[in-house]
Amino acid sequence: MSNDLIEQFNQFALAINSVDEKTFFDMEGFFYDLMKTGLGACYYEVCIGKTNHGRRGMEEGLEVLWCSKSEYKGSNPEIRLRDNGTHYSQKSYVYFTGKPLWLTVKDSDRVLANAAITELNCEWLEPEHENIPEYRDYDDPGVSKSSIIVPLKFQNRRTGVFVIEFQKLLRFNTGARDEILKLASTLSTLIERKALTKSNEIDTLNAFKSFRQQSREPINNIILPGIRSKVFFAYPINSDERVIAKVVSTINNRFSESIELIRWEDVHDLGNITESIVEAIKSAKFGICYLSERDENGEYAYKDNLNVLFEAGMMHILNGTSMLGWLPIRESDELTGTPPYDVIVERAITIERSDDGVLNDNALQVELEAFLARIFEEAH
Repeated sequence: MSNDLIEQFNQFALAINSVDEKTFFDMEGFFYDLMKTGLGACYYEVCIGKTNHGRRGMEEGLEVLWCSKSEYKGSNPEIRLRDNGTHYSQKSYVYFTGKPLWLTVKDSDRVLANAAITELNCEWLEPEHENIPEYRDYDDPGVSKSSIIVPLKFQNRRTGVFVIEFQKLLRFNTGARDEILKLASTLSTLIERKALTKSNEIDTLNAFKSFRQQSREPINNIILPGIRSKVFFAYPINSDERVIAKVVSTINNRFSESIELIRWEDVHDLGNITESIVEAIKSAKFGICYLSERDENGEYAYKDNLNVLFEAGMMHILNGTSMLGWLPIRESDELTGTPPYDVIVERAITIERSDDGVLNDNALQVELEAFLARIFEEAH
């Protein structure tokens, strides 16, 4: 295999900014071919540092990320030290000490699995090693004669280890060392890019959730220029026709380009009247309720209609979500009595009449126009 490919792989890792899950999976397949076919390795592992709950609380160890044996992938992290203070494995030793290992058998007729640590050469030119654990065979027994383990680091922060083994006896040489260090650097970069991508994805997801939760204007409140907003107008059957006519004429004459007026009577013939009115209110951006109806037998000349009060209650609930505002219209307290609580807290129009009961339609028009102008300005 041309060594240029290792350099190209390293330059590729340095050039990219992110690595998603699918791309990382594809890289794993490429790395398998690079190790097995290209370098002729009989076994390899790429492990990352993990912190898990252990017998002594939070313990740091290693988890297999890539491996030539798929059954080893995702295996539980190994603990840092045994109870007697020794390292659990050689790769754990490399991870926690930061010292690479290049182990070969002294007797070329033997294999690593059948040799004690005193019968191995530690040939990497690093400070003297102490208390190196015995070799643990990762592949089929009696195969490997050379085992190289190097720490993975990113910006001087340890991230894992890279293990590569050969069936042949590969004595230490600076050329092979440099290529393996380059592979380790490439792996460190790719692992960091993947972690950063995952972190950015999580941050983006959390930011979007926060945006949706904190958004003051729900999607239903969006009004495109040129599209008329629906206004639902509720009123009793036995109401003052002059009030109804003035509301309708004011909207049609003053706001016809921006408002589509829907009177409750317009949905009367569309099936179930209650369901139709509920759906019409939900689809409206604004609501107007003329609550009062004539009451010839009551204490007052007018009373609040129960059906319209129900519709007003719906508008009150929807106000600030799918509905941008609603307007109660009501006869004066002298003619109707004490208003319901929900009407009191809303901005309302009180009908003005002369002493003989004649509607002041000009005052109604002025107040209605002011409300609609204000609510449209607030919406935009």
